[in-house]
This record gives sequence, structure tokens and C-alpha cells, in this order.
Amino acid sequence: MDLTERILAAYRGVPGLRLTTTQAGRLWACAPEDCERALNHLVTAGYLYIDTRAQYAWHGQLAGGRPAEPHGGMRAVHGS
Repeated sequence: MDLTERILAAYRGVPGLRLTTTQAGRLWACAPEDCERALNHLVTAGYLYIDTRAQYAWHGQLAGGRPAEPHGGMRAVHGS
């Protein structure tokens, strides 16, 4: 499992997790630039976002606690 997959697994397991780049680097024992690259990849893919405190956080959940899917994974619901 590469770094990006490990980070994604952790955020899926703990949706309330919020970490700065420095904290994430310590948690996953990686170089800060490698950690930032992996985190930013997950932001671009729609899994994570960066909050107002420069913390990376899980993008969100749908009603019923189901994790939201990134970019296009959510289907539009049209009312009648």
C-alpha cells in the first residue's frame, strides 16, 4: 500500500480526522514534501479538502453516514 492509499484508508476510517501537513508527516513517518504531495493528490481527487486552519479533512458524508464519493461519484437527484 503506497502513502496515498494509507492516508486515504485512515481518513475513511476516521472521517473526523483533521491534520496539518506537519502532523500528517509525523503520523505516517514520511518526508513533509511526500506527505504534502499525497494529501494534495487526495484534495484534487475530491476525497479531502483543506479547512480554514490549513488542516486536511475528509470531504464529507452523505445522509445516512455513507461516505461521499469524489468527483462524479455522487448522482444528481432530480425532484418531481
